[in-house]
Amino acid sequence: LKMAPPSSSLTPSRPPAPTDQLFYSQAPRVLSQRKNLEPGSFWALNQRNTTAQAYSEFAVAWADELQHHPHHPSLKRALWAVFRAEFLLGCLLQFLFALSTLVLPVCVPYMLQYVEDDTVPVWEGFVLSAAITVASWLGSILYYRSQWMAAQLGLRMRAVLMAAVYRKCLS
Repeated sequence: LKMAPPSSSLTPSRPPAPTDQLFYSQAPRVLSQRKNLEPGSFWALNQRNTTAQAYSEFAVAWADELQHHPHHPSLKRALWAVFRAEFLLGCLLQFLFALSTLVLPVCVPYMLQYVEDDTVPVWEGFVLSAAITVASWLGSILYYRSQWMAAQLGLRMRAVLMAAVYRKCLS
């Protein structure tokens, strides 16, 4: 087999773009600074989100549950006692998000009336537009905050349950 001689069309005729030069000139420097992960590489958790804190609250609730219901203790009641406030706040945020989604269907008939009727004052159109915009913005904030709280609550509950099972296995 004979190879074709290199042609000028296969070789780059222009220098790389400035963004490429910047990235490729900095990449070796950044990659060479990688270090092994150590305990000091991470930021500290908020005290409320530590397993020790969550489990200590759960241990108190579980002791109360065993005292009040010695024959039929309920894990659900103990978890409810510990995480009730966070759960209810997340439910409230989710409910408010659902209400914010109803603003658009409520405003549509008034928007149609505003467009069809020339006697409706201009400020009503601005108010309706602002209400729709604010409801959409507020709904997004409420939704993502409730999802973040639910994920955080789920992680805390999982940590508590894992710690409880681990302690039960050790005893």
